[in-house]
Amino acid sequence: MAKDGPTEGEVFTGGAYCFSSCTLAFMGGELRLVGNSALGLSRPMNTLTDTDREEFYSYFTEMGVSPDAFDTMMITPPDGRGDILYPQAIALDIIDGAIRDDEEPGSHFCGPNVKENVRCPRKSEAAIVLASVN
Repeated sequence: MAKDGPTEGEVFTGGAYCFSSCTLAFMGGELRLVGNSALGLSRPMNTLTDTDREEFYSYFTEMGVSPDAFDTMMITPPDGRGDILYPQAIALDIIDGAIRDDEEPGSHFCGPNVKENVRCPRKSEAAIVLASVN
């Protein structure tokens, strides 16, 4: 993310990580792709009430995430990482897909007859989309 305007230099996601509340925020994304990075969930510090549990289930459902993600979150203690591997994250609908390590996000071609997929979410006119580097 850029704090004040565009970034300078090379932008990449390699080695990034997103745990706990970061993953909960990530679930709110429209298209949830990950690169060479780590995701995880851990149980909240506070004891959850029935109302808290319902709010989590409601949020997961609204974001299109499997309610089973709640059980996954509750397994890991609050001070743990709770790593979620990509196949599990896909099964729980936490992510839509993973970008291969050798692909650079932002530079790809979606032709007019391409099937809808993670890299080409909507059918559109053929276009090459290039990432700009300042």
